[in-house]
Amino acid sequence: MRDKDAISSCALIAEVAAWAKDQGLSLLDLLESLYVRYACYKENLISIVRKGKSGIEQINAMMEKFRNQPPVSLGDQMWY
Repeated sequence: MRDKDAISSCALIAEVAAWAKDQGLSLLDLLESLYVRYACYKENLISIVRKGKSGIEQINAMMEKFRNQPPVSLGDQMWY
């Protein structure tokens, strides 16, 4: 089944935009006020694509390794 997050996200942003309008703000005004109050964070996402049959095999091998040998740390965070 396909992901349906976009549908609920659109409904939520419409509700926020309506609330902002009731407050005399644009959606951009509201967003900027949130940035000023709480700051903002920029995230970088790197997608690695594995295509075809060999790609599926590579992904399966990576997942099997994670299941059998889970990482014990991520950055400076250790898990025991």
